[in-house]
Amino acid sequence: MNSLPSQILDRCLQLMKALLIISALTLTLVSCKIQKDTLYGKCGKHYYACTQILLKDNGEFEYFQFYDVGGSTIVKGQWQSVNDTVVLNTYEQQNDRLDTVIESTIQNQKSRIEFTGGFWGYVRVDSTKYNLPGGQNTLEVDKPLKNITFYFYDDQGNVIPIRYNVQSPSTNQLLVRVRWLTTSLILTDLKFIKTRNQLKYIDQPWTKKRTAMKNKQW
Repeated sequence: MNSLPSQILDRCLQLMKALLIISALTLTLVSCKIQKDTLYGKCGKHYYACTQILLKDNGEFEYFQFYDVGGSTIVKGQWQSVNDTVVLNTYEQQNDRLDTVIESTIQNQKSRIEFTGGFWGYVRVDSTKYNLPGGQNTLEVDKPLKNITFYFYDDQGNVIPIRYNVQSPSTNQLLVRVRWLTTSLILTDLKFIKTRNQLKYIDQPWTKKRTAMKNKQW
């Protein structure tokens, strides 16, 4: 008669063990699934230059850059991981400088390129260079509009070439709307080798070590 309670007790203990194992496995799976935002790069106490990279678990990143002359800049974008390589691309890209281009055909002996929004740079049609006259927004081109490259000057005086392919062979006028970017810090396919605790620039001899979120500078 005394064996019945002991059997029930054994059953209860087995059931409790099973529940504990299931709970532990569930917590392990949840913790593996949840990824935390990761910060790379620690700035010193009195720094004159610093770069930090925040990789978010939703595929976004924030890139912080500070120089004693010029102050801080923060840009955002999307990051991807391929094997051990991390690739960063900001939301704004150089090609965004060409907001819209409208092609048309007009009765004119020369071709025309008209800019709105402000254009600072020059244009090449085939191999011929055309400079926009000072104070004007229209170029007259003495050849068909094909093989066009727009050369933009950025805020630092760098030349940014952007190629445009004319869609129609009869086009002899382009209405080009220029868009000014909100930042001069544009990241295009910036690649790192990612290890457990650091990001290593592929084309530069620098690394960014993983650091605590409390060290974030913005």
